[in-house]
Amino acid sequence: MKKILYLLIGLFLFIPFNINALAEAQATLTCEGKVKQNSNVDCTVKLTVTTGTIKSFEASLTGDGTYFSSTSNAFQENSSISDVFEKKVQVLALEKAGTGKITLKDIKAMDDENNEVTISEVSTTVKVLDNNSFLTNIKLDDKNIDTYGVTFAPNTTNYTINITKKSSINISVEKSSTVSVTGIGTKNLTCGVNNIDITTTSEDKTKTTTYKLVINRTCDSDTTLKNIAISSGKLNPSYVASTRSYNVDVTKDIDKITINAVKNNETQKVTGVVKDYALKFGENKFTITVVAENGNSKDYVITVNRQDTRSTNNNLKSLEIEEGKLNKEFKSDVLEYQMKVLYDVTKLNIKYETEEEHAKVEVLGDVNKLKENENIITLKVTSEKGDVKEYKLVVTRLKEGETLGNNPDISELNIKGYDINFSKDKQVYSLKIEKEKTLNIEVILDNFFI
Repeated sequence: MKKILYLLIGLFLFIPFNINALAEAQATLTCEGKVKQNSNVDCTVKLTVTTGTIKSFEASLTGDGTYFSSTSNAFQENSSISDVFEKKVQVLALEKAGTGKITLKDIKAMDDENNEVTISEVSTTVKVLDNNSFLTNIKLDDKNIDTYGVTFAPNTTNYTINITKKSSINISVEKSSTVSVTGIGTKNLTCGVNNIDITTTSEDKTKTTTYKLVINRTCDSDTTLKNIAISSGKLNPSYVASTRSYNVDVTKDIDKITINAVKNNETQKVTGVVKDYALKFGENKFTITVVAENGNSKDYVITVNRQDTRSTNNNLKSLEIEEGKLNKEFKSDVLEYQMKVLYDVTKLNIKYETEEEHAKVEVLGDVNKLKENENIITLKVTSEKGDVKEYKLVVTRLKEGETLGNNPDISELNIKGYDINFSKDKQVYSLKIEKEKTLNIEVILDNFFI
């Protein structure tokens, strides 16, 4: 009986027991979101102890072998950890762009009772930036650049292209989505050489490539018109594109004209055409300027001659002043006259008639307020055509008290409405008047009219 008891006790001492670890922990892994090729990505391993104490911790950090090195980067920590432990670890990015995976693995942890603590592997993803800055194609107006007589290659950066007629061109490219580009879009083209740069930048900003396009635009140089059309009259000589000067005769009744230019092509710019332009009598010059696509310019000159039958007659037919008489008989070709009036005469009533009915007369000088002594009165006569002639009248208003009776040269003295029987030898006259307040007295000298 004693032997059996000893055997049971011995068996009991050798039966193994599973003892639970006294610590619990969790690992996390954070890395930079983006990294350049062939460079180290910085990662942080963080161990958070939620229960108990970890006395040793080891693990390795490794890449996926495609975007990151698969070589394990192992580390170990043998100090007691009761809350949080952090470790900076690096992994090498390979020469391949894309999103790769980095994993914290081979994790071993022991608590302070030497029990193994189970901690799961963790992974994160990191983007390896592309260092490519090349285009895969260039297009002009949605056509491959190859259609313009050149061959595109990503690493060929200089291209010369010859085009005609196009005043603008749309430049687009084909590329990787990671490549950024400037210099594309619609470009205006001048005649001759146009330099256009397309600049690309790699995703990681380490490389740029500039594609240089030299676009030679051939422009039209034609500065001639297909025709010149006028609303009245005829071109003389008849229109020929190479003839640059023309005359057009129209009658006096044509008071306006329209001149149109017919282009040889739509690239030309034309100025100087007119619509219902008012014609003056005589010569009217019009210049039509044609500017070719390449900037060359030449003029067509059209001289329109409107018949001018307007009179040039600017003569007066007669000239009379009610308040006195001129010093000489009026003649249309005599341009200056004199006369005297008594002090009581303060204004003049001038009567005139032109030889030609369309002539106009303008009286210059103050005929309504004569001053003592000399007054200059001018009659400005303008013909229908615009020619001007001036008749000058010098009117002397006598001073107060001055009379014409002491003048021995008086040949005739008349008082309107009365007969005084004037005689050169008689100097005093008596006159019985009615109710008049003024008298119209006419004195005629032997050699001077007043």
